[in-house]
Amino acid sequence: MKKFLLITCIFITPVVKAVTPPALDRLPQPQIFQNWILDRCAGKITFDKGFRDDAFKSASVWLEYSKLPVDAFNDADKLIDESLKTKLTGSVDADFKVFKCNLISQGNEQRIIFNKYNSKLRAHD
Repeated sequence: MKKFLLITCIFITPVVKAVTPPALDRLPQPQIFQNWILDRCAGKITFDKGFRDDAFKSASVWLEYSKLPVDAFNDADKLIDESLKTKLTGSVDADFKVFKCNLISQGNEQRIIFNKYNSKLRAHD
């Protein structure tokens, strides 16, 4: 009976598949830029050193796959710093730092920066 249960468990146990990350070089450039902003912003809002290091290292991965010049990221970094100073209010008392990071990464200001430097890239092609 024990052998039967063991064999049954082996064949019935669900197979866990590893999550396959997308091919980063195939992601649209605007998405890569937005992800960099989100990761960079997340690193700036935490006091946890391990999380900060991971967020900044994650941002550096996005930077590697971006075709934008470094100036675009310098401008975006300034946007993050300025936007994090914005005071938001809501139905609960909070600083809404993570929410601010989401707004920054999806906002019109980052699109303006992206388009400015993306159009310069196209002009050189």
